[in-house]
Amino acid sequence: MDTNMNALVEQERKLMALITCRVHQTFADARAAGAPAEVFGDIESIVRSMTAAPPTIQIYDQLVGPFYDTTGQH
Repeated sequence: MDTNMNALVEQERKLMALITCRVHQTFADARAAGAPAEVFGDIESIVRSMTAAPPTIQIYDQLVGPFYDTTGQH
């Protein structure tokens, strides 16, 4: 693997470790508070929200160059 690939793998590992810790803590806090399981009932929605933040647009800009929609935005 090249240096950039190794750096991305390491960043992913760090991100996953932090997410895992946060999720475990959130569920521990919910259990301690006696929250019902239904609070976390829509797992797909939670995952979509959690994965909406990484900078995906910039990744595609780097791969294929910037692009614009009909309003001039990318």
